[in-house]
Amino acid sequence: MAALVLHEAADERTPLLDRASFLAIFNSNLDEFYQKRVGGLKQQILTGLSRRSPDGLTPQEQLLAIRQMVLPMLNEQARIFEQDIKPRLEANNIRLLRWAELTEEQQQRARQYFFTNLFPVLTPLAVDPGHPFPFISNLSTSLGVMMRNPLLEAKRNRDDSDDSDADATLQFARVKMPQTLPRWVQLSTDAKAEGFVFVHLIDIIRHNLDSLFNGMDLREIEPFRITRNASVERDEEDAEDLLEMIEQELRDRRIAEVIRLEGDNDPQAPMNAFLAEELKLNDHDIYQMPGRLDYNDLWQIHKLDLPELQGEPAEIAAKKCRLAAERVGGPVMVEDTCLCFNALGGLPGPYIKWFLDKLGHDGLNRMLAGFDDKSGYALCTFAFAEGPGAEPAVFEGRTDGAIVPARGPPDFGWDPVFQPSGFSETYAEMPKEVKNGISHRYRALAKLSEYLAAKYGTS
Repeated sequence: MAALVLHEAADERTPLLDRASFLAIFNSNLDEFYQKRVGGLKQQILTGLSRRSPDGLTPQEQLLAIRQMVLPMLNEQARIFEQDIKPRLEANNIRLLRWAELTEEQQQRARQYFFTNLFPVLTPLAVDPGHPFPFISNLSTSLGVMMRNPLLEAKRNRDDSDDSDADATLQFARVKMPQTLPRWVQLSTDAKAEGFVFVHLIDIIRHNLDSLFNGMDLREIEPFRITRNASVERDEEDAEDLLEMIEQELRDRRIAEVIRLEGDNDPQAPMNAFLAEELKLNDHDIYQMPGRLDYNDLWQIHKLDLPELQGEPAEIAAKKCRLAAERVGGPVMVEDTCLCFNALGGLPGPYIKWFLDKLGHDGLNRMLAGFDDKSGYALCTFAFAEGPGAEPAVFEGRTDGAIVPARGPPDFGWDPVFQPSGFSETYAEMPKEVKNGISHRYRALAKLSEYLAAKYGTS
């Protein structure tokens, strides 16, 4: 499934901003896979289980196979973004810049943003004999700093210490990225004149760290991200209080063991070596990311109000209608049906048929595995054009609901996984007369019928 999502991100036929969102979906799905699947394998190893899976692999061998499978996918994700999507965004005046690429004026705007919005809320946590290693929450991004105190260095020199350990005064500090602020900070004040110019929050903080660590010698500055084990299972039958059991499971997940460390530096670098020791990780648990640390941030870019770079259902239907009218040489009517997930910003939307064909009903549910929001909506769009050159009239019908595990006959597309709001049955389980009275298609047809009746006197 992950490979399919990457394929959609690489497909030039997919609208540009939607391609960026598919990179975010891939990132989210991979996070969920590591939390559940890799976390479960880690638990088996921890408990001493070495039973081979049906493919003949031990848990340890499965972990190695997963790593070998994932690394090329991470490289492909970075390639798609850096060599394809990012240049295309720039061609459309959407520039995702690094600090060195900013003009002097833009850097000044970024510094002003730092002191106004970031400096008051950042809380660096240093690790020393009096301050233990801090707790790091699951899937949170942090900026790690390895630094030396010049005053301690000078004291060591004055004392003529015989200590030959060059890292004796090397100290680690962690700066957590604020959760409430956008990851991409827009620096352009006039989008029409300048385009959309963004710099990442990490870059802003990285290049203003001297304000947080005044007087310190900063030796290594790198972002990192951790993933914790979410494979925490309890026996519901033995639970006296189901709600209490769920609450305890959530607490256990919060403090569960770390199973993955993502960084953009060498796994053998001092910081990664320090983090690996503190988090009890081995080399295979450390991933040197070939591109960005977290592509989930691209959801922010996808939400830009640039419909020409997105494939909205109404636009797709209108385009199909224009092309059909040109080929037919007369009046035409086209239909487009979508299943949209709110957590994915409306995707898969018009691409649902392709996703269903490749993933099946279970796969559609797994696309939402990393999201709490399982809501969605069914959307039907009719477009009518009187002939070549005529602007299509577009009519949409929408039915809100939720994406659920498949129930009912699998005879009609994605009906088994869509449960309309206010009903306990899926589309597939409903009697036809009930479904036909509430469906997205019924609502779109009603609007079309009303339009034709008013325009041509028919019904």
